[in-house]
Amino acid sequence: MKNAKCNKTLYLLLNLLLVVIVIASGIILRNVNEYYRKMFEMPTGTFILYYAIPIVVSILLFVKLSMQRAIPVSFSKIVNILTTLVFVAGIAVFYIDFVRFGFFIFIAEHPEIVLVFCVQICSLVYDFLPRKTEC
Repeated sequence: MKNAKCNKTLYLLLNLLLVVIVIASGIILRNVNEYYRKMFEMPTGTFILYYAIPIVVSILLFVKLSMQRAIPVSFSKIVNILTTLVFVAGIAVFYIDFVRFGFFIFIAEHPEIVLVFCVQICSLVYDFLPRKTEC
């Protein structure tokens, strides 16, 4: 029982952490690029972020999708709906170009966010498909 409760908590935190990392890293990298554009030189930490963030996000996505099978379907549905709503709200609030220019410009400007959002939507759809063992 205790292990199941820990798995649920970990799954919830993992979903929300994934959204926060993707949205925050996009904002940070965009601001760093804007600031250093005039100096023609980027700090080394920025290059590390460009390589580290996709690796961390990939690992988190793998763990999330692996844990989804062990989590009860009803709990997973609630968490994925909540995560999707937080994701959409975060994009609408922190990415003004989505609101101002539209959907296709946002896809062209931020493909990494769109990719993680698509995986989130697929995870949500997986919860709504019928399974053999619904807990």
